[in-house]
Amino acid sequence: MINRSDFVLERRVNQPLGAVQPALVHPALSAPAPVALGPGTFRLHDRFGLHPSPMSSRHDAYQATGELRSGRGRLVAGVELELSPWNADACHLELRPLAQHPEWWRSRRLRSYFALAHVAADRIAGSLQAQPEPTTLVRELAGNSEWSRVA
Repeated sequence: MINRSDFVLERRVNQPLGAVQPALVHPALSAPAPVALGPGTFRLHDRFGLHPSPMSSRHDAYQATGELRSGRGRLVAGVELELSPWNADACHLELRPLAQHPEWWRSRRLRSYFALAHVAADRIAGSLQAQPEPTTLVRELAGNSEWSRVA
């Protein structure tokens, strides 16, 4: 039996949250274009906002919603991204579906979700880890060259 927690993908980003925070609130992420992921696309709905973390009452987390779409443009899943402190030198990225019962999905949708979600989580974590400058993540998530006008 699959549990809801089995759908949460986690990545460790070897940058402190303070180093990646400017990229998370960058104005170019207010209307980003889809990012190609190979088997589909990922799009953020809005910029990251600071919210109390549901997992820890001691730390706030940056959260945003987005969507994963198949190569044919069909919605696979709405997702929530959360970036929270791991320790003084790293932060924690989570990607999880917004669906109430993803464990009820059929096998085709499950395969699509995990294929796209793993690529999206790797891509975002890699962008954050590669360089703590805002332009790295903004370039990845904005998916276009418009970000440079507001940088």
